Amino acid sequence: MQKGSLVYVVALVVLVLGSLVAATSEAEDRSEQKRKSALWEEHTLHEFVTKDPEATIATMVDDAYVNHVPTLTGGLGT
Repeated sequence: MQKGSLVYVVALVVLVLGSLVAATSEAEDRSEQKRKSALWEEHTLHEFVTKDPEATIATMVDDAYVNHVPTLTGGLGT
């Protein structure tokens, strides 16, 4: 095999492998997008339709908490 042919074959292999990696990465990205989209749909379903706070929080983090931070704002009630 000539040196030019070998370079061509190596370049072709690199191109094919690069395409396979890119296709796999794109498929994983689409899969992750679908997972996040389904999670968001479930979250909004529980928040606005079923109005179930426990189910809504379950779509968020394992250990949910509220952090109250004083903002030095307020008002007078009458």
